[in-house]
Amino acid sequence: MNKVAFLFLIVLFLLACAPTSPENGFNTATSRLLPEPDLLDRLHYQKQLWDSGLYFNSFCYYQNKGESVLTKQLNEDSLIFKYELLQDSSGTIYKIIEIENIPDLLSPYTLTHYFDNEGKTFAVEFSESNEGGLFEEIVYFNNEFQLLEINQIIFQAWDGETKKSKLKLDTPLNFLTAPNLNSFLTKRKISLPSRH
Repeated sequence: MNKVAFLFLIVLFLLACAPTSPENGFNTATSRLLPEPDLLDRLHYQKQLWDSGLYFNSFCYYQNKGESVLTKQLNEDSLIFKYELLQDSSGTIYKIIEIENIPDLLSPYTLTHYFDNEGKTFAVEFSESNEGGLFEEIVYFNNEFQLLEINQIIFQAWDGETKKSKLKLDTPLNFLTAPNLNSFLTKRKISLPSRH
């Protein structure tokens, strides 16, 4: 390999590793064409970027009993779910955290959907608590919403011990997940306020 080609590869590598904001071309659609190990690395990195909150604005909404439009008004007596949305400056949603709030429920859950630039789900993180402790699972999907990887369930007992667990989650994850943002909102029969 000659020096020019080698330098070109180094520049490409550095550009690929540099964090950029979603609106400035963090194009996950083309990155999904990479071979699977590279794709998983890219999706893991993308999830970390979304979790960092860089380049995003955070908004909180609530779903009350009998209502389909999410509201910013918290009503403790009729609250069913709390939703935290992460958006870029153009209003594109990249992450929704759904927090269950049903009184007297033994195992409430938190579900986080991660969306790419096209609104397709690329990862889902699920946590559920019960009398034994907290269970967490993260799954990654390809562009066709086919399962790429399941990170083994992590169990944290209430005494502070953390270990891998083969226990099944009380709530089936495929019941809760959606392949894209529109189907997420449709599946939950909710809509966002006109300006969010």
